[in-house]
Parts: sequence; C-alpha cells; structure tokens
Amino acid sequence: MGKISKNVIEKIKKKEIKPIPKWQFLLKDSFLRILSVVNIVFGSIGFGIIIYLLKNNDMILDVKLANNIFEWIVFAFPIVWILLTLFFLFVSFYYFKNTEEGYRFNATRILLLSTVISVLFGFILYSSGLAEGLNNIFRRNIPYYEHTMDRRNAMWSRPNAGFLAGSIVSINSEEKIFVLKDLSGKVWEIGYEGTVVKGRVLLDIGEYVKILGKRKDDGNIFIAEEIRPWMGRGMRRMQEN
Repeated sequence: MGKISKNVIEKIKKKEIKPIPKWQFLLKDSFLRILSVVNIVFGSIGFGIIIYLLKNNDMILDVKLANNIFEWIVFAFPIVWILLTLFFLFVSFYYFKNTEEGYRFNATRILLLSTVISVLFGFILYSSGLAEGLNNIFRRNIPYYEHTMDRRNAMWSRPNAGFLAGSIVSINSEEKIFVLKDLSGKVWEIGYEGTVVKGRVLLDIGEYVKILGKRKDDGNIFIAEEIRPWMGRGMRRMQEN
C-alpha cells in the first residue's frame, strides 16, 4: 500500500469519517432530476405564454402604434416572461448536470435538448388554449401582472398618448357620441364623427373596442380618429373573466 493511501486511511480513522449511505446519493440524485423536470415544465409554460402574447399583440401587427423603438420593444415583447423562461432552462440544465450521470453528457447538448423540449410543449400549450387560460389565471391572481408580464392592456390605457379601450355603455348615433367604460372602470365620452371604423366593429352596447385618437383637455372627452375591434383569440374573454 502506498504512502498516500496509508495517510488517507489514517486521517479517516483519526477523524472517524464514515461513508455516506448509498440511499442518500440516490435520494439526492432523484431530487435533482425532479427539479430539472419541474423547471422544464415551467420553461414550457413560459414558451407557451410567450407565443400566445406575441400572436395577440397589436404592437407586433402594427409597428406604427409605437412612437419609438424603445416603446415598441416594451409593449411588443413579453420581456419578463422571456427572462423567466431562460432562467428556468438554465436551472433545469444546472440540476441535470449535477446528477450522477449528468457529467457524461455534453453541456451544449443538454441545454439544447431542454430548450427543444420546452419549445415543443410550449407550442402544444398554446395550440390547446392552455397557455391562454394560464395567462388569464395569472392576470387575475398575480398583483401587477398586467404591468409587468402582460402589457397589452397597459398599451391601450394611455389616453394622454392617444390610446383608449373598453366597452361601449351607451350610444347617441345622432350626435355621433358614445359612452365608453375603459379597462380601469373610468367612463369616457367618445366623439366619433368622421372616424375611421375598422374591421368588424358594430358599435353596439357591450362591445369592446380599441380607439386611437386625442384626449380633449384633461377631462373625460376623447375624440376618436380610428376605432378597431378588440381583436385576438382571447382578448374579449380576457375582459369578461
């Protein structure tokens, strides 16, 4: 037996070091694998919601709605969701890499595989409507969700910048005026004489619309230049929930 081996054995005896039971290694390995899978699931949810928000975003469809590139990025892309999803993928990679067999796999392949799985299941969540449902649940139950994660409502809640949305409460077709309850519950008087009405807008009571125009002074009068339908697969339901 070599000198080094003898020294090691002597230190083990002296410090009374005991071997760690195999079941502890197995438990730790299983726990790391579970954490890796859980983070892939979170990443899939993130990808699904990102796809849903991008597919139902006016700023993506109409770049002219933005005053500058910074505003376009802020309202067009769910930046927080993108960062969270990348975080989940990294954590999943980290946990799997620290499993008993993780060291055998190439780091790039592990990360690529985790990403592909998350994207695939993200598309499934989006196509099935589950991503939309989860987004609505988060919107109703997470404080400030609409100000950070899903900014579509925030985009159309800027009357001073010319953006307003809500449901029609009453209509005076003779004077070309209707009353609108915006997304925060505030009541507005909308003038729409000579206004461009796009899409499938019917101007019926209870209908949700989006309006481009100008606020008159600092009051609750808004002059509409263009009225659009409340488009997007889940947009009307989002307001009714």
